[in-house]
Amino acid sequence: MITIFKKEDKLPLVVYDVENKTIKIAGIIAPENPPVFFTKLEEEINNIYKQNNHLTIDFQLDYFNTGSARYLYLMLKNLRNFQNIEFIWQYEKDDEDIYESGQELEKLCNIKFRFIEINL
Repeated sequence: MITIFKKEDKLPLVVYDVENKTIKIAGIIAPENPPVFFTKLEEEINNIYKQNNHLTIDFQLDYFNTGSARYLYLMLKNLRNFQNIEFIWQYEKDDEDIYESGQELEKLCNIKFRFIEINL
């Protein structure tokens, strides 16, 4: 595992599993400056994708604020044209907000998520 971003109060853990070609984004996304965070995140995703021509992005989010939602949407729109990219959206069984947010992003960005319900 390669750590791209360490988990902080308002930032998610972002790690890259080289063997499985998977980027996991887990935790809270509520940075003070969303454009800076998402620009760096998208650059990292693009660089990793260019090396592999295949990638899975696994979202395991607890929360993201409205400012981050806009940039998450823009990032997903940019990534939707990549070939051989899979999007996973994990959510806790009782967390309807995160589940519905994933459904909304899937529809708005015209991408396909594989939804996985987690029982904690």
